Amino acid sequence: MFAPRSLAGRLARPGTRLRRLPLPSRIALGILLVVVLGAVFAPLLTQDPLATGIPARSPGADHW
Repeated sequence: MFAPRSLAGRLARPGTRLRRLPLPSRIALGILLVVVLGAVFAPLLTQDPLATGIPARSPGADHW
């Protein structure tokens, strides 16, 4: 007979629930984690669209 699992036994090994998931579920969780981290850190990864500098200026009198 198997003894029922106690709360202390389940808390001692917190990663066992993730290891019991099927492989496709673990892959989906990994992809979801990458998307969430990309959304969180997006302001650090992108450039300011208004700070384009000299290439966005129109040609002036010096151009002609």
